[in-house]
Amino acid sequence: MRSSPLLPWRWRVAILALVVVQFFVAHGLPWQKMFDWDRSILASYATIPFLVLAALLLRREMRWVSWFVNTVEIACYKFGITASFLLVLLIVNDEPPAPAVVVAAPMVRGPRLPEPELRSAPPVTETTELSGRVRGPHGEVMPGALVFVSGLDDYDYARATGTVSIEVGGLAAIELGQRAVMNASDARLHTLVVRRMDDPSHVLFHVPALASGAPALLPFDERSFGVHAVECSIHRNERAYVGVFAHPFFQRVSADGRFTFRRLPLAARKLHAFHPRFREQVLPLQLSRGAKSVEITLGDQLAAGMMSSSPG
Repeated sequence: MRSSPLLPWRWRVAILALVVVQFFVAHGLPWQKMFDWDRSILASYATIPFLVLAALLLRREMRWVSWFVNTVEIACYKFGITASFLLVLLIVNDEPPAPAVVVAAPMVRGPRLPEPELRSAPPVTETTELSGRVRGPHGEVMPGALVFVSGLDDYDYARATGTVSIEVGGLAAIELGQRAVMNASDARLHTLVVRRMDDPSHVLFHVPALASGAPALLPFDERSFGVHAVECSIHRNERAYVGVFAHPFFQRVSADGRFTFRRLPLAARKLHAFHPRFREQVLPLQLSRGAKSVEITLGDQLAAGMMSSSPG
């Protein structure tokens, strides 16, 4: 009887080769699924104890000490191989780029037209007060819904500061300049995928959320205006929502469904209401001096797992 608890090296190399191959094929080729490696990693580790147990039983050398020592050794070698491969992959491959923004340039010869000047803030005579209430499709009050305006592209408001933490299942909003962060509170590794709500096929970016709970920064920028869904590519039932705006005219409605925008520029053209459970609603605006009150009703309720989109 052999005194060493280790399997012969040929058996250990065979098991190691099997789990490394499993890492590459269990969930697709890693370089084709950047940052979506969790299932491949877990599957390749999970089979090691069973392969070692089978080898020991076939050789009639089953001892729990041998099983433990061989399992730990092969797992360590497997970690060294696959972790080194993923590290090299991260170095040589760029993160999936955000969709390119095409900047139109003059295609004809001649002087270039000047860029339109942005106004930092409208004078008081060009603003008004807009208040109202958000209701559901059956007339129920919708506390916590997000309301915001659009049509203020000509204004350049000072960038906001601070950090907004986004919770799973929550709805948050930030102004350009603020940092949006999200962390894994369940001690699991997540790959956060950020999609536009008005075009769910449009992925802005992927961000890893570490199992340690360290905050993951969501890099929103000028191309990110609107409402977005933040979901995990593995745990599909975990989702949050965040609105990104270049102006301060957005808010969560109160417990009675009411909201108020003061010093709102008359240039605002649309009022939007968003709630994760209902289709987004858009109300055209024709503002004038003097306070104005409106009521906006959300669209039909969405089926579980669906993402809303704006009707216009």
